[in-house]
Amino acid sequence: MNSPISIPPSGLGHQFIGDIYECRADIADPEFIKKITLEAAKLGNATVLKEVTHEFSPHGLSCVLVIAESHMAVHTWPEYGYVSVDLFTCDLSVKGQFILEFFKSKLQSQRATLQHVRRGLPSPCLVN
Repeated sequence: MNSPISIPPSGLGHQFIGDIYECRADIADPEFIKKITLEAAKLGNATVLKEVTHEFSPHGLSCVLVIAESHMAVHTWPEYGYVSVDLFTCDLSVKGQFILEFFKSKLQSQRATLQHVRRGLPSPCLVN
């Protein structure tokens, strides 16, 4: 087996994480969530390869996109007015911060925590 090549100093990817609270939009509507998720991907420069939406009982749903640059997952908890958005990309032409802000706006939220984490750095801290 060949030895793996060295990880570049910039790392291998970027994770954008959105915790979006007090959503006033209808986050129980699967068509609405699917529509804004696909719109966010397009406007954020992501290339959608596949989309899957699943409704849970008694409420909540997940919409997951496989994108050429990695993936995006949106999960709703209508009973709490909460939506999580996770975007992983290995290509910074995908506008992760824009995508999170887009969701916050479309979900009519005044309160959100938006984070950006670099992934696959060459010298990670080890956790036991």
